Amino acid sequence: DLIEALTWERIVKLREAERLGVVVTTREVKDRISNMFSTDEGFNETAYRRYLESRRLSEQEYADIVRDNLRIAGLELLVNSAVLVSPQELREKYDYEQQQRKIRFHMVEVDSLLPAFEVSGEGEQYYRSHKDEFREPKKVAVEYAMVEKEPFLEKVSLAEEELKSYYEENKSSYKGADGKTAEFGEVKPQIERILKARKADEMARQHAEEVFNFSDASKMREVAQKNNLPFGETGLIPEKGPVTDELAKEPRFRAAAFGTPLGEVSPIIEAEGGYCVLGPTRVVPGRIPPFDEVRKEAAEKQRVLRLKAAARHAGVPPDKIDAFVKEQSVIPADVGVTHEDVQRYYDSPSHKSEFMKQKKVKVQYLVVEKEPFEKEVRIRERDIKREYRDNESKYKDDNDKVKPLAEVREEIEKDLMAKEADKMASERADDVFSYRPQTMRRQALRYGLELRESRLFAQGEMIDDYIGNSAIFAYRALQTKLGDVSATFPIDKGYCVLSPIQVVEAAGADLEDVVEEASEKAVMNKAENFASRIAYELYLQVREKMTREKKDFETATTELGLKTEESGYFRRDDLDIEKVGPTRGITRSIFQLEPDRIGPPRKVPRGTFLYTISEIKPPSEEEFAQDRKARYSKLANDRAREAFQEWSTALLREANIKKSLLLSRKKPAK
Repeated sequence: DLIEALTWERIVKLREAERLGVVVTTREVKDRISNMFSTDEGFNETAYRRYLESRRLSEQEYADIVRDNLRIAGLELLVNSAVLVSPQELREKYDYEQQQRKIRFHMVEVDSLLPAFEVSGEGEQYYRSHKDEFREPKKVAVEYAMVEKEPFLEKVSLAEEELKSYYEENKSSYKGADGKTAEFGEVKPQIERILKARKADEMARQHAEEVFNFSDASKMREVAQKNNLPFGETGLIPEKGPVTDELAKEPRFRAAAFGTPLGEVSPIIEAEGGYCVLGPTRVVPGRIPPFDEVRKEAAEKQRVLRLKAAARHAGVPPDKIDAFVKEQSVIPADVGVTHEDVQRYYDSPSHKSEFMKQKKVKVQYLVVEKEPFEKEVRIRERDIKREYRDNESKYKDDNDKVKPLAEVREEIEKDLMAKEADKMASERADDVFSYRPQTMRRQALRYGLELRESRLFAQGEMIDDYIGNSAIFAYRALQTKLGDVSATFPIDKGYCVLSPIQVVEAAGADLEDVVEEASEKAVMNKAENFASRIAYELYLQVREKMTREKKDFETATTELGLKTEESGYFRRDDLDIEKVGPTRGITRSIFQLEPDRIGPPRKVPRGTFLYTISEIKPPSEEEFAQDRKARYSKLANDRAREAFQEWSTALLREANIKKSLLLSRKKPAK
């Protein structure tokens, strides 16, 4: 489909060139071919013939291809000739690209947070240092019997005189909002409830004293059953801390539980709803539990400490740290990297590739070295002079003046010898390496080359002592199939071909093999994410001061106790900002920020920072004048390329529409 599309595009452009009268003469075709295969010695007939043979082309077929290429180039030149660049457009483009800025920023640095993210993360260190915090209090379980007050309410009877007497004694307590004393009839029901409750309480207390006249706790259940009293048992009640049993929540009940010896009965205790006695049935002494029993609690405590440390390192003011820990979106569970975190990081599809074992390959290879040809090369004086004349700009001194030929003669001669030796080695390689894989050893013997064998290596690793570390060699080796022979390619020593003899495919490493690396990556990942979250919280606080309180960035950050820095100058397309570091391509977005505004947090390798524009520096007139000619040429070429692309796209779209219409009108074959 791609080949068909490219062929169709070529046909459309050639027809348009014909329509617009773009003509290429036979002389132009011959000159182009001559230039393509010319050397210092003249036209290289051998290279020309070899090229035609390799492509299986006749001279006329190749000439037609060159003619068509020149017609398309002429078409592009015709379209581009209509493109103009105004002085204003050139200046605007220059100002856009060359404007420099500085930022003032607060950086939440990842390195300062790393101490808060230990891989252990299980709280053992905290446990060893704070054992008393994990001390379990003494606990006791009790059984109890109770005389309830409520049943006695029904037995209470009150005379009218008692109610009136209580009213007269407490008249002042029954005044209304207007200050007047309420009539007896108005408050009689309320007085009746009060006196009934008092008498029921007295009766319950007397009954409790009558029935709870034993000291042996073993008789408690029997006494309760005989007198039809509620009887119950509690779970283990801690001496300190929260409890679940309702009775144990009453301080007097809990105090009696721990104040009564095992097997004995407590004094009568007034509790909510009645009077009771209790007897301890089980006592568990206080202790410091082993670490395994409090691992989770210790981890949480340790994480809170880490969170506070991380917040402090990030610039959160000391008086705000507790509130930050408690109220902000960052929670203690986010801090600390456990073994489970490492496992999750390793298993994550987005990180799995980080732990892949690289594909490795072992190859046999041949090299046609350049060095022997350097001894055969003879450089003529006229060649040296021509090189010096044609490339004067290469031989300028620090004052931009061309050096005398005598000073650079040796340098030019070495360059020309290297080029000629390279050319001779390339030609020899074309002869040597035009063979099938199974003849590699025979070719080595025939041409006196050493058939070498590499180590088993991956991309970026040492190949062997002869090649060393070569990116292009490794690439070719890894891209060539087992048993195939690569195309000829250049290396530092000359020209080479290779054939893989062993391939070990890429595979995922087991976590046990990369646990240290995975741990470091998981720690860094958490620290980076945490830095981003803290930076966002600080950004909200600074933005609030700048928008609501009308403070500038410097004042707002100072009031929050944040340290700021100022960067060096940088341009829109710079990949590094002084003091900020590598920017991961965010400088363009920084240029979109208006002055006196705060920019949203930006993540870089150093950490996450919030910032404002501190200075804008336009390019100078002198700089513009120096670069004007070159920049005009570049902008004009860019505009021309864009114009031709748009024009050719529109042309192709129109041609495709016509093509579709023609195909749709064709009648199906019978």
